Amino acid sequence: MAGYKKGTVGWWLQQQKYRQTMLSKFNSEDEMKAYYRTIAAKGGRNGHTGGFSNNSVAAALAGKKGGSISSRSKNKLPLEERRQRYEESS
Repeated sequence: MAGYKKGTVGWWLQQQKYRQTMLSKFNSEDEMKAYYRTIAAKGGRNGHTGGFSNNSVAAALAGKKGGSISSRSKNKLPLEERRQRYEESS
């Protein structure tokens, strides 16, 4: 909650006020816990979407595309020619 640093007296009082408000809304602590349990369960069920974990073909295609449009310059000369040019310059 905004307004106070965590751990200060003001923060603690704000938490107590919030708790009292929620208890008056739900009439008991068990009902309040059940309400938050259902919210948490919904969030847990929805949290497994996206990413490449289920589709390795899409991951491979994305990696190939990213590598092909990379901004790094490619060394177009073979290794032997690069060595020769390096030795000549030094």
